[in-house]
Amino acid sequence: MMDTSNKAPHKMRNIGGESPRTGASGTSPETGFWEWDIDNNSIWVTDNIKNLIDIAGPAAHPHKCFLATVHPDDAEKVKQGIGSAIGKGEPLELEYRANPGDGNWESYHMSARIRASDGVKALTLIGTLGPVTARSATDPAPSAEIQEFRSFLRNVPAVIYQRVLSPDGRIHYPMISHHIQDILGVDPASIVDRPDRCFGEIHPDDKARFEREMDVSRETLERWETEFRILGADGDFHWVRTIGSPRRLSDGGTLWDCVLFDVSDQKQIELRAKEQTDYLRLILENVSVAVVTADNDGSIEIFNPAAAAMFGYEPAEIIGENVARLMTAGQREKHDQAMDEYADTGRGRILNTGPREVIGLNRDGKPVPLEISTSTGALAGRRIFIAIIRDIADRKRQEAALRAALEEAEMGNRAKSRFLANMSHELRTPLNAILGFGSMLLSGIGGQVNQKQTEYLRDIETSGHHLLELIEDLLDISKLEIGGLELDEQPFDPRTMMEASLRLVRRMGVEADVDVILSAKNAPALINGDERRVRQIVLNLLTNALKFTPAGGTVLLETELATDGAPILRVTDSGIGIPPEHLARLGEPFYQVDRKAFGSTEGSGLGLALTKRLTEMHGGTLTMESKPGEGTVATVRLPPERVVAVDG
Repeated sequence: MMDTSNKAPHKMRNIGGESPRTGASGTSPETGFWEWDIDNNSIWVTDNIKNLIDIAGPAAHPHKCFLATVHPDDAEKVKQGIGSAIGKGEPLELEYRANPGDGNWESYHMSARIRASDGVKALTLIGTLGPVTARSATDPAPSAEIQEFRSFLRNVPAVIYQRVLSPDGRIHYPMISHHIQDILGVDPASIVDRPDRCFGEIHPDDKARFEREMDVSRETLERWETEFRILGADGDFHWVRTIGSPRRLSDGGTLWDCVLFDVSDQKQIELRAKEQTDYLRLILENVSVAVVTADNDGSIEIFNPAAAAMFGYEPAEIIGENVARLMTAGQREKHDQAMDEYADTGRGRILNTGPREVIGLNRDGKPVPLEISTSTGALAGRRIFIAIIRDIADRKRQEAALRAALEEAEMGNRAKSRFLANMSHELRTPLNAILGFGSMLLSGIGGQVNQKQTEYLRDIETSGHHLLELIEDLLDISKLEIGGLELDEQPFDPRTMMEASLRLVRRMGVEADVDVILSAKNAPALINGDERRVRQIVLNLLTNALKFTPAGGTVLLETELATDGAPILRVTDSGIGIPPEHLARLGEPFYQVDRKAFGSTEGSGLGLALTKRLTEMHGGTLTMESKPGEGTVATVRLPPERVVAVDG
């Protein structure tokens, strides 16, 4: 179409039918397709172009033959248009008159585009050629239906396209909507030139499946529906979904009418949901407790591996069965009652509560002790029941063994306590005789004793009284352990009781050079309790305080009423105090703080233990507060109801 006489001799090939290069749709049957390879000076045409104009001409210069058919007044316009298209790479659109060989001048429309290499040098012109009357029937004045279809293609949020697979394996796209540019960044018109640019960058992992599914659709003419990843304009792979309906063409090829959606966002949601599902499945498969879920009818839906191991069922044989298969007859009855109650009221006594113990049945019909927690929730508009189950057979065996050991220990402890009680009684009788005879010798009844003998007798008397106190404490502890000690409760005046207690220890205070002080500023008038035992509590606390208070110190005995009306008995000393690691164990029988840190003091470790038990028998509490070097505070708090109301 320009002077290319210096090029190689041209080749002309009759393609026939649709152009594999363009695949354009909407053209008239009279419109033909052509392609001019400028470098090789070869032209490809369809049959109807040969019918439109005669370009057979001399074999070496087909373009000159073509120009010979152009009206003289239009020849320059045609040459300049083609030259501009080749030189500048611009699309070609022009109308001209030509003589198709019948002697009559008719108007033709030529449309062409440049296919360039490296965006610089024009290599090939491809285009269409047809009479203006044929083109005007569709393009200049499209019908309302065509206008509506074009509007649909512009506005539908998907790619509408046709894909043709020719018998020789070539692929082209007769029609493709502009939305392909949103996904691939490719101009739809360029796909006409380069059909490989459409779906050319399918993810390697999806390509074989893509082609296999299309082959199946081609062979069976069944709907083609697939999802795959394709490289987009942004450089990332996008998930797309395409659906196509195939039909066979007259030449044996296959055409699919298709729609394509970008489903990347949906796929990401699906992938996240799958990841979460896999995560939950991983937990269910590896958690050590059994997880069983059932629907509103009691049909089992989830039965994890721990449940399978617990009950002996494979999930496949139990899923879909009623959960009652895992229960004993008694448990089934309770379960049915609970489900009926829930259906009637929407409330369940055993739902969303702490674990409870039940008996289940394994696959062999053997009972299994279980601990179960049940809850419920709504999922997709339906009710789901969830059970978390633990096999507690081992725990039950351990508890039984522990109970047996405890009972054995208690039996041994009771035997020990009875032995101590009996022994204490037996020891006290001869000890009282020893103390009695010693007292008689000191009084001179058996004759005059010298000074040295008197010192020995006083040592015997002191040691005997100390031993008697130990025996009395041991006897009381033994009685408490075997339940043989009972309180003789009567109303008594706590002030009088405390004054008497103070008189009993005053001599001990004088000998130790420790001041013993009484404070009863807010004492109740009467307290209901065993006065003797309460006095024993006070004496034990006072004696203990005096033992650990150095000379020059103070021991304070006080009583008061707390704000809630509870009577308080408190002994405070300024002694050496007790290390914090020992405080928690004070009150245990026979427990003593290491006396090496405090000097040599007498004691058996029974006094505080007995005091604590006697306080608890009165419904009270004993607390000890102490800091090394700052003294100790022992507080006995009795219940407010121990205070006796006094009229007036």
